[in-house]
Amino acid sequence: MKGVRQMAILNAIPELWNAAMMDEMQKSHVYGKICRCKIDAPIKRQGDAVHISGIGDIDIGRYDGGDISLQSLTDAGVTLRITEADYFNFIVDDVDAIQSNSALMKEATRKAAYKMKDEADKFIYDTMVANAALSGPTEGTLDVTAAISNIAEMDLLLKEAEVPKEQRWITMPHWMGTKLLLAGIYHAQDLKGNINGFVTNVLGPDLYESGQNAATVILAGSYGAVAYAEQIIETEAYKPEKRFGDALKGLHVYGAKVVKPNELAIGAFTESTETVI
Repeated sequence: MKGVRQMAILNAIPELWNAAMMDEMQKSHVYGKICRCKIDAPIKRQGDAVHISGIGDIDIGRYDGGDISLQSLTDAGVTLRITEADYFNFIVDDVDAIQSNSALMKEATRKAAYKMKDEADKFIYDTMVANAALSGPTEGTLDVTAAISNIAEMDLLLKEAEVPKEQRWITMPHWMGTKLLLAGIYHAQDLKGNINGFVTNVLGPDLYESGQNAATVILAGSYGAVAYAEQIIETEAYKPEKRFGDALKGLHVYGAKVVKPNELAIGAFTESTETVI
């Protein structure tokens, strides 16, 4: 029995659990994946302030053969605050079961990561909705034809903001993705780093479906419009004092900030029933 006890979950290596958790979360992220503003500092705890580097505009002068002016660069960076913290904490009562069936703990860990992803993705989505500076079209009865035209209108807002084509994305509720399918805009092969919800880019911007979107909300933006940082900062396997069994707990901290509000647009649409396809 002593040898069996040594194989219990209490002997799991924390670093391995950390890696497994973050891998699951990154595979599942939609909004976390499209936030690609670079973060230049590690995260250690909730409340950390992470500096995002940036510089101000570069002056261009007209040369006339004389002396030229020397410009000093100005810091245009912003600070991202790690405001959110979520945890999981579960117990496996039967130690022998976890030793004979390691898939049980793997599945429990996967589900914990999935629930944490939901919380983080919802936070990023709410942050985008609250801070988008561009107002997109409003459509009270969105059918197949209107779906395509309004995606073009949302994309136009990003074009006018000088966002390069390869940097533009649009997220939509699931029903709107179905409208595109009915219109013959078929779901394409996932070419965007295995991001859940990727639909297609045949209309120009990268299109994604997300269950986080409210039923009437479509968002459009650039991949650099929002900064997001996250970290699984702690996992611990332990024996609860008043329970028989082994437990695992972990802490996920994260934060998001809209750094380019003029490259983020929000539109409002209401689904209509199709009569003719």
